[in-house]
Amino acid sequence: MKITFPIIFGLFLIKISAQDTFSIVAVDQETGEVGSAGASCINGSIIISDVHPGVGAIHTQS
Repeated sequence: MKITFPIIFGLFLIKISAQDTFSIVAVDQETGEVGSAGASCINGSIIISDVHPGVGAIHTQS
């Protein structure tokens, strides 16, 4: 137990940069509303959303 706390505390001090990319699309079937969002860890990347209310959406990243 005495050694566990310093190890766990030390892990919190390590700086780790996140490198995550995500895209999400949501459709409300009752109202037909469509929404999308996305993010990329790459600088200068392009995210293109194509949203069609009542149908759906597509998200591309390049």
